[in-house]
Amino acid sequence: MEFLYFSFYQFLLVWVRILGLFLTAPVFNSRIIPTLAKIGFSFLLSVVIFPAVNTSQVVVQETGTYVLSLMAELLLGIALGFVTNLVFSAIQIAGEIIDFQMGFSYVNVVDPLSNLGSSVMGQFYLMVALLYYLGTGGHYLTLQGIAHSFQTIPLGKFTLEAEMFPSFLVLLREVMIIALQLGAPVIVALFLANFTLAIISRAIPQMNVFIVGLPLNVGVGFFMSLMTLPYLFPFLERIVELFLRGFFRVFVLP
Repeated sequence: MEFLYFSFYQFLLVWVRILGLFLTAPVFNSRIIPTLAKIGFSFLLSVVIFPAVNTSQVVVQETGTYVLSLMAELLLGIALGFVTNLVFSAIQIAGEIIDFQMGFSYVNVVDPLSNLGSSVMGQFYLMVALLYYLGTGGHYLTLQGIAHSFQTIPLGKFTLEAEMFPSFLVLLREVMIIALQLGAPVIVALFLANFTLAIISRAIPQMNVFIVGLPLNVGVGFFMSLMTLPYLFPFLERIVELFLRGFFRVFVLP
C-alpha cells in the first residue's frame, strides 16, 4: 500500500511536467483541441514514460517540498513548450516585417490556433511552418524532447538559477536574428523596388507614386516570398534543432 502511495505522487510529478508541455507547445496548445483531450493524452503519455523515469530521488514525505516540486515540474514543461514555440514566433515576426514593407500592416487576421491577431504574411508563413512541422514529425521530436528531459533533468530536481537568464536572453536574440534572416530577401527586394520607383518618380513627376507603389509592393512581395519558399524548409529544420539545443543549454546547467 505504501508503494502505491509513493508511486502515485511520483507519477503526478511526471504528469505535471508533460501537461505543462501541452499548455505551450505548438499544435498541442491549440484551442481547437479540447482541454479534456489534452489532459487525457498527457495522462496516457505519462503512463508510457513513467516506468522509464528514475524516481529514486523524489521526496514526497514533506508536503511543502512536494508542492514546490510540482510547481517546478509544471514550469519546466511550460518552458520546453515555450522554447519550441519560439521557432514559430520567429517565423511570425518575419511575416509581420514583410507585411509592414508590403503595406499589409493595416490588415490583421485571427490565428485559429491561438485566437490572436496575426498579419497576412505572418499567418501564411506560420501555416507553411506548421505543415512542415507536422509533415516531418516535429511533434514526435517535441515528445521525444520531453521524454529525454527526464534523463537530463531528474524528477524533482529542477531549480531556477541566475545563470539561466543570460542564456535565455541569448535565445531571444536568436529569435530576432532568425526573423530578420527569413525576411531579408523580401525586404531587400521591396527596398530596391521602392528605390527604383522613387528614381522614376523624380524623372516623371506626373506619375502618381501612391497608385503605382502599392500594387508593385504587393506583387514583388508575393513573388519573392514564393521564390524563397523552397529555401525555408531546410532553414526550419536547422532552427528547430537550434532551439531544442538551446532549451537544454538554458535549463541544463553544467
